[in-house]
Amino acid sequence: MSYISGVYELTLNKLRLARQEENRNQQIVHDYYLRRWMADSESLTEEELEECRKAFPRLFPKEEGARRGWTVAVLTPDPPSPGSRSSVRDDLFRFAACNITEETVGRSFPVRVLDMKNDFLVAVARTSADGSDSEAVRRLLGDAVDTCRQFYRRTFSAAVRHPANDFRAVSLAYRASVQQLMYRVLYGPGAVIAPEDVEGNMARRDVAIPVEWEKKLGEAIRARDEKAILALLDKWFDAISAFPYDDMTFAVQQILLVVRQVLREPVFAGHFNSIAMQTLGTSVIRSDTLAGMKEKIALFLEQVCLAEREAQKEDKNKVVVDAIKEFVEKNALDVNLSLQSVASNFKMSSAYVGRLFKQYENVSVGDYINGYRLEKAREMLLGSSFSVKEIADYLGFNNASYFITLFKKRFGMTPKEFRMSVALGEERRLDGTRN
Repeated sequence: MSYISGVYELTLNKLRLARQEENRNQQIVHDYYLRRWMADSESLTEEELEECRKAFPRLFPKEEGARRGWTVAVLTPDPPSPGSRSSVRDDLFRFAACNITEETVGRSFPVRVLDMKNDFLVAVARTSADGSDSEAVRRLLGDAVDTCRQFYRRTFSAAVRHPANDFRAVSLAYRASVQQLMYRVLYGPGAVIAPEDVEGNMARRDVAIPVEWEKKLGEAIRARDEKAILALLDKWFDAISAFPYDDMTFAVQQILLVVRQVLREPVFAGHFNSIAMQTLGTSVIRSDTLAGMKEKIALFLEQVCLAEREAQKEDKNKVVVDAIKEFVEKNALDVNLSLQSVASNFKMSSAYVGRLFKQYENVSVGDYINGYRLEKAREMLLGSSFSVKEIADYLGFNNASYFITLFKKRFGMTPKEFRMSVALGEERRLDGTRN
């Protein structure tokens, strides 16, 4: 009995697995017919349509009364946002998005969501033919997006069309939804886009950017006028946001072309040859939204302006430091010469002058004054017979003792020892000559 029971259980398990395998295969076939319907409903045969009816009876009910239609929504997973902690694999997220959307929309409408095995997922729901359910479908898709965001820290974007009343018009709705979904670049990740959101863009025919805008942007970059650059970018991208999708990227490329042409000029050579400039175009076009594209261009041009301002500031500061050095050299004998007197003469604060001078010369103003005087003192010790005290007084030191201390610290010997060592050295040299 134990043996028979074991064989029975084993047989049941095999039957269960076989049934599951059969169901899986059957589902693959059913989904094939549904994809066939989505992709090419115009040429769908009656036999294929009948297979769809058998596989998804809730989508093809034999109903009477109010007319019904099929609402098609196309979905695409959004890339994980920068810094996102989402680690779910793409294939698993697509599977989860299908299930969550089918469960959410299925609470109100008969629906099937399947992976089209390309960049898109598609949801087809049985709704009223007059479009009165369109807003409800859109809201439910938004709820599915929020659920994905909550559980996976990732979203999908969707485009939903008005209902197709004829089963042969479904693939037309599918293709129109794909085109509509491209406007995710305008609305951002997680958007659910309806036809009325983009009908103005799709009907637009005048998509030219005024030549005057190109000229003004080039002038603003040359002038390093960050405020003007940002204002022009805002104006340019506001115009682009009203373009048809296919023309949006061309208009953005036009901005990049202006930037590239200006940075080819010799004064910007360092920026044109930079890694940031070489990768700017790729980085911008890979952005998911127009807002992201504008941000990357603005950031790059801001860095260009900042670098130029820093260079100009560097030149200006060097001029100030050189002027301070000249002032010190001209007034080295003034006993009142100090950081405060220098700053007062240049009408700047002592703290600013001290910090600026230290930054460029690596010594304080006071040390530079004393260093200049000590070099003069050494020259006088070598070329004159003035006493140490006379030299100290002449060079503006407060007292001889302070002068001697500074001299020894700088040259390793007192002024007297220095003068003596030089004299002895000269005498030895002369003695050697006579020998």
